[in-house]
Amino acid sequence: MKYHYTLILLLLLASCKSPSELLEKGSYDRAFTEAMKEIKKGKDVKINSEVALKASQKIAHKSLLEFRKKSNSHDVENWIDGQSDLFEVLERIGEANIELDGQLNESYDKLCTEKKSIDYKIVEHYYNEGHDYFDAFDRNGQKIEARNAYYSFKKCDKYEGQTYFPNLALDIDAAYQNGIVYYTSNSINSSQLFLKPLPVDADFGADCNISISHGFVSYTTSESVHNDKKTRNIKTGQETIVDTSGVTTFRPIYEDVEATIVTKTITVEAEVQTNIWSEDLTGNCTVETRNIITTLDDSYDEVSVLGDERALYHIVTKTSGEPAFLRSSLESDLMKKANNAIGL
Repeated sequence: MKYHYTLILLLLLASCKSPSELLEKGSYDRAFTEAMKEIKKGKDVKINSEVALKASQKIAHKSLLEFRKKSNSHDVENWIDGQSDLFEVLERIGEANIELDGQLNESYDKLCTEKKSIDYKIVEHYYNEGHDYFDAFDRNGQKIEARNAYYSFKKCDKYEGQTYFPNLALDIDAAYQNGIVYYTSNSINSSQLFLKPLPVDADFGADCNISISHGFVSYTTSESVHNDKKTRNIKTGQETIVDTSGVTTFRPIYEDVEATIVTKTITVEAEVQTNIWSEDLTGNCTVETRNIITTLDDSYDEVSVLGDERALYHIVTKTSGEPAFLRSSLESDLMKKANNAIGL
């Protein structure tokens, strides 16, 4: 027990270190945080401001070393991770810098310079990647290259690429327009980003001719049975007893009766095959010929009672036969599901 008290005391003493002591121990993050807390309370502002300044310099230096490892890699995802890490430190020191009237400008400015550098590096990567894809489209006419360009330009835009490349919006639109796959069909109205019906007044041909048909709806049924046995002791009559003195008495007669509630659950499953036929007219069609099987089921109960219904404590509603319109309703819902499954 004494050991535990000593341990708790040591922990309390450790947690009560001043910002200056934390700085001397090399706990720069804690020193910075605690110093800023004390400054906001108005305690030892001058000393704690110096601690915050020195700690921020150490934090900035460490952050820049870690950041440069990521920014020097060949993987753009590492650059993005480094950018995110740097922004968090920059935001933290920036808020403290405002509190300290610019005393942390040196650390803040170093971080800002690196942040701007990686910002440009990321957007330049996606911008150049987009143009590489678009150049490939110009060479081979493959619309997938234009679509790849579109997504690269959109990533560039996500990371504020418009700041550095004023024509980025035009690049995005050009990549989008050239990436669209046009189709003719009297069966679908696509909602996909890059799959559109051929305009009536188009002066160019379609990339795809698409036809969709549904087969006959077939049905299968299955059933399961649940038996719920009930037993009840009920009065079924009375017995007349005359004693030796001629006095007549009546005694009720009880007997056990049994009944079983039989619930048969019948499941009706509907199935339909959807046939998608696609003719690639230009080598750019993205829709494949395929078949899709879609199923949907519904169920109903048939309830009956076997045995003596007097064993039941409540009235049981008996049902039999398939409900009206079950299959027509099921088929309607099935076709909606089948059309959604087409995914065009």
